[in-house]
Amino acid sequence: MSDYNFEIKQGATFNPTLKYSQPQLVVKVITGITKSGQAVVTVAAHGLTIDWPVWIVGVTGMTQINHRSEDLQVAGKAYYGYYVSSSSIRLNVDSSRFSAYTSGGELLYHPPVDLTSFTARMQIRSDIDATDTLVSLTTENGGITLGAAAGTIALLISATATAALDFTSAVYDLEVVSAAGVVTRLLSGAVTLVPEVTRA
Repeated sequence: MSDYNFEIKQGATFNPTLKYSQPQLVVKVITGITKSGQAVVTVAAHGLTIDWPVWIVGVTGMTQINHRSEDLQVAGKAYYGYYVSSSSIRLNVDSSRFSAYTSGGELLYHPPVDLTSFTARMQIRSDIDATDTLVSLTTENGGITLGAAAGTIALLISATATAALDFTSAVYDLEVVSAAGVVTRLLSGAVTLVPEVTRA
């Protein structure tokens, strides 16, 4: 379980998409990287089907693009990889001033968890002991949409619903439930409501 804090803007649609990944790393061989405003990495059959966080190690020539070993343990150190095709990924990194790619290197990522046949639920309460629920999101009520093999979890609170919220801070947790009934608590933390200034 991880701690993560949300901010809800009153009167605006709340619609973040989370990515649920497996703990092990997948390793794919790199055969090319462009010198460009957003580096494009050639990786045959990389296995990703959507945009996903990735790390790069072991590249020669364009060594500036490599992650350090300690970076592999920090999600915030990953590059964001934008899916281009089954053999290429575009990164949110400017490689135009890097040295030219020579050879080698590996692309690493934590693969998505297949959420097919899962359900999910999330509740927001004023505090952990509160009996009343401020917000309840589930796959059944349309508040949560699971991305099956893509491993995504999309949350939704409409603008109308956020406009009606009346709290300063609260707490939440988010759980997924497998078809076998195994419950995994993915996230928990604080929720802050940002008051709306522009109102109808």
